Amino acid sequence: MVVVLVALTTYFAADAFLGITHASDNNRLTDDNLQIVRDALIAYVAANQRLPCPADGAASTGAGAPQGPALVCTNPNGTVPWQDLGIAPDKALDGWGQKISYRVFQSLTSAGGASMTHCDTVPLGPIPSLPADGLCATTHGNTVGQFLVNKGFTVNDRGNAINQVAFVLISHGPTGRGAWLASGTQASSPAGGNAAETANLGATGPFVVLAKSDAAIAPDDPAFFDDQLLWLQIADLARMAHQDGRDWHDADPPVVGTAATLTEQTLSNLNQGGVNQFVATGGGTGNTFTASQAAQPEIGASGVPILAFGGANSNTPFGGCIWWPNLFTLYNASTNTTTPLRVYLEFALAPTSRGDFGGFVVGMIPPKDYWGNTITVSNTTCGDTSSIGSLAWDGNWTSLPVPRLGVEVDTHQDATYADVAPNHVALDNFSVSHLNPPFIYLAPVCNATANSYDVATGKSCYTGTDTAWLRNGLGVFHSLRVEVVPRDPGCPDPWFPTNLGPRFKTWVIPNSVCADSTNQAFCDASKNMGSAFTPASLPSGVVALSTCAVLNSNSAMYD
Repeated sequence: MVVVLVALTTYFAADAFLGITHASDNNRLTDDNLQIVRDALIAYVAANQRLPCPADGAASTGAGAPQGPALVCTNPNGTVPWQDLGIAPDKALDGWGQKISYRVFQSLTSAGGASMTHCDTVPLGPIPSLPADGLCATTHGNTVGQFLVNKGFTVNDRGNAINQVAFVLISHGPTGRGAWLASGTQASSPAGGNAAETANLGATGPFVVLAKSDAAIAPDDPAFFDDQLLWLQIADLARMAHQDGRDWHDADPPVVGTAATLTEQTLSNLNQGGVNQFVATGGGTGNTFTASQAAQPEIGASGVPILAFGGANSNTPFGGCIWWPNLFTLYNASTNTTTPLRVYLEFALAPTSRGDFGGFVVGMIPPKDYWGNTITVSNTTCGDTSSIGSLAWDGNWTSLPVPRLGVEVDTHQDATYADVAPNHVALDNFSVSHLNPPFIYLAPVCNATANSYDVATGKSCYTGTDTAWLRNGLGVFHSLRVEVVPRDPGCPDPWFPTNLGPRFKTWVIPNSVCADSTNQAFCDASKNMGSAFTPASLPSGVVALSTCAVLNSNSAMYD
């Protein structure tokens, strides 16, 4: 009897092991076929820039319906279109011989619907609205973030919501509840109240992934789950199919300062105002711009067009502005994307023999003032005769709308503004006044020692090496790179820390730096407006400044 008992026990153990092996093989085959279909869908997108529509589960052709581009598919809760994908029919079945269900987000099946190749990953300047078809325009002004808005399914993976899913592949497991069979008939639906498996029979989700039920839970139990899912998010699909966004070349920034641009028409444009052109302070302030073709001894040439600013007594401080009045959007709330503002210019300063020269400010103002009023820039804005560079503190903020910030290049020491040395460069919030103790709305307190940065921050004001620093005459041009990086994590508002302000940066590059051929790569990079300027090191003579712009309570002030 003992021998027989052992033999029976051995027989039943072997039978149980055989059943586990079969289940393992079926699961493995399901995994393999899901991966084959996924890879075929990626290849299809690479060739067609869209996903195919599902096939009719009741048909044996394995053809998507319709087979061409479509905004609406005929069988949104259909099966894998193996004919369109060019794979064998049996690869579209799971390990139990049931058709694999295929759900695709509908807009991705339209012409070019799964391609982000026209989307820009590093946009510069204003970002246009996304076209009505939901695709990035061929002009490459739209962003990847815009493309992805309101697109894709949601998969609830054991309580974690996965969004922006392009497609979902579903095996309905060993029980096959709701699956289309190879014969073209549909298996019985999941048990009543089985919300998870019923959701996976739908066309739009959210689709559900749960831990597979153990043997103690019967298939008719509402808690039963044996589905197997595989999905891919839209961004990953585009990347793997080489249809992702790219850093498209942006329109070249406007260039001013060459003989070709300093014409009578340029002068006319300056005086009449308008967007997409430079606009100068008008004659109403008494400080106007004039063009000249006269000989310029300091340059060593004659007949070179020069744009000059004047009209006030040389002993009276005055300010005037040349604007580029277009609005630049630095933060897009709908897509949660930021776009830095970058400026590159070259300048020449009169020599020290010209004692009447004060300097200039590269200034910027936001679209709304501190009180929320819209700021309108025109040829009557700026030009306060009591304010050098029109960024000075005059007691009532009348010289320019506020807030405002700028790069101050100052060659004139004025006690009124607490200038510590004739030649200094500073990043100013609201004003060029360097008062001590410092006030947050004013310029930084500069160091009185030559060739040094300010003490407080170490990087918002630089005092030149001597009184002749940068004043090499009108024939020697230096370079200035400016960047405004919106919503910088390192720039929280001191009173409202959750509000992030922009970071304001500049690099002053003397002419001698770029005259040295060993610095060619550095100088070329400083002129590149298509990417952030992040030099690993600075050549000798280069000055780099950085500070945070004041926000106060308005977190969107500089957006």
